[in-house]
Amino acid sequence: MQKSFIPFAVGYVCIIAGALLHIFDWQWSVWLFGAGAVLAIVSRMLSLPKTDDRRVRRLYGQLFLGALCLIGSAYLMYIGHNAWVLPLLITSFIDVWVSFRLK
Repeated sequence: MQKSFIPFAVGYVCIIAGALLHIFDWQWSVWLFGAGAVLAIVSRMLSLPKTDDRRVRRLYGQLFLGALCLIGSAYLMYIGHNAWVLPLLITSFIDVWVSFRLK
Protein backbone atom coordinates (compact mmCIF):
# COMPACT_ATOMS: atom_id res chain seq x y z
CA MET A 1 0.00 0.00 0.00
CA GLN A 2 1.28 3.47 -0.81
CA LYS A 3 2.24 5.73 2.05
CA SER A 4 0.00 8.51 0.73
CA PHE A 5 -3.19 6.44 0.53
CA ILE A 6 -4.19 6.67 4.20
CA PRO A 7 -4.01 10.49 4.45
CA PHE A 8 -5.72 10.68 1.04
CA ALA A 9 -8.63 8.46 2.09
CA VAL A 10 -9.06 10.02 5.54
CA GLY A 11 -8.74 13.52 4.09
CA TYR A 12 -11.36 13.09 1.44
CA VAL A 13 -13.76 11.35 3.83
CA CYS A 14 -13.40 14.38 6.15
CA ILE A 15 -13.94 16.74 3.21
CA ILE A 16 -17.12 14.99 2.10
CA ALA A 17 -18.43 14.74 5.67
CA GLY A 18 -17.56 18.37 6.38
CA ALA A 19 -19.30 19.57 3.22
CA LEU A 20 -22.43 17.54 3.93
CA LEU A 21 -22.56 18.59 7.57
CA HIS A 22 -22.03 22.24 6.59
CA ILE A 23 -25.19 22.05 4.51
CA PHE A 24 -27.05 21.02 7.68
CA ASP A 25 -25.46 23.90 9.68
CA TRP A 26 -23.32 21.82 12.03
CA GLN A 27 -20.99 24.32 13.70
CA TRP A 28 -17.84 22.14 13.61
CA SER A 29 -18.14 21.21 9.94
CA VAL A 30 -15.69 23.93 8.89
CA TRP A 31 -12.99 22.43 11.09
CA LEU A 32 -13.69 18.92 9.83
CA PHE A 33 -13.50 20.16 6.24
CA GLY A 34 -10.30 22.09 6.97
CA ALA A 35 -8.65 19.06 8.57
CA GLY A 36 -9.57 17.04 5.49
CA ALA A 37 -8.12 19.75 3.24
CA VAL A 38 -4.82 19.67 5.12
CA LEU A 39 -4.70 15.88 4.86
CA ALA A 40 -5.45 16.10 1.14
CA ILE A 41 -2.54 18.50 0.67
CA VAL A 42 -0.24 16.21 2.67
CA SER A 43 -1.26 13.23 0.56
CA ARG A 44 -0.63 15.19 -2.63
CA MET A 45 2.83 16.15 -1.38
CA LEU A 46 3.62 12.54 -0.49
CA SER A 47 2.48 11.29 -3.90
CA LEU A 48 4.57 13.65 -6.02
CA PRO A 49 6.48 11.46 -8.48
CA LYS A 50 10.24 11.30 -8.71
CA THR A 51 10.37 11.14 -12.49
CA ASP A 52 11.91 13.14 -15.31
CA ASP A 53 8.71 12.98 -17.37
CA ARG A 54 7.55 16.60 -17.53
CA ARG A 55 4.00 15.65 -18.45
CA VAL A 56 3.52 13.51 -15.34
CA ARG A 57 5.11 16.15 -13.11
CA ARG A 58 2.84 18.83 -14.60
CA LEU A 59 -0.27 16.72 -14.02
CA TYR A 60 0.70 16.05 -10.40
CA GLY A 61 1.32 19.78 -10.00
CA GLN A 62 -2.23 20.39 -11.18
CA LEU A 63 -3.50 17.93 -8.59
CA PHE A 64 -1.56 19.80 -5.91
CA LEU A 65 -3.06 23.15 -7.01
CA GLY A 66 -6.50 21.57 -6.89
CA ALA A 67 -5.84 20.46 -3.33
CA LEU A 68 -4.83 24.03 -2.46
CA CYS A 69 -8.26 25.18 -3.68
CA LEU A 70 -9.69 23.20 -0.77
CA ILE A 71 -8.05 25.66 1.65
CA GLY A 72 -9.87 28.48 -0.15
CA SER A 73 -13.10 26.55 0.17
CA ALA A 74 -12.53 26.05 3.90
CA TYR A 75 -11.85 29.78 4.31
CA LEU A 76 -15.05 30.69 2.49
CA MET A 77 -16.93 28.26 4.73
CA TYR A 78 -15.35 29.87 7.78
CA ILE A 79 -16.41 33.41 6.85
CA GLY A 80 -19.91 32.18 6.02
CA HIS A 81 -19.86 32.83 2.29
CA ASN A 82 -21.91 30.54 0.05
CA ALA A 83 -19.23 30.52 -2.66
CA TRP A 84 -17.33 27.77 -0.81
CA VAL A 85 -18.78 25.36 -3.34
CA LEU A 86 -16.84 26.87 -6.27
CA PRO A 87 -13.31 25.94 -5.14
CA LEU A 88 -14.66 22.52 -4.20
CA LEU A 89 -16.04 22.09 -7.72
CA ILE A 90 -12.76 23.29 -9.21
CA THR A 91 -10.90 20.68 -7.18
CA SER A 92 -13.33 17.98 -8.26
CA PHE A 93 -12.99 18.96 -11.91
CA ILE A 94 -9.17 18.94 -11.70
CA ASP A 95 -9.14 15.54 -10.00
CA VAL A 96 -11.39 13.99 -12.65
CA TRP A 97 -9.50 15.68 -15.51
CA VAL A 98 -6.07 14.53 -14.31
CA SER A 99 -7.29 11.00 -13.55
CA PHE A 100 -8.21 10.61 -17.23
CA ARG A 101 -5.00 12.26 -18.42
CA LEU A 102 -2.72 10.04 -16.31
CA LYS A 103 -4.03 6.83 -17.87
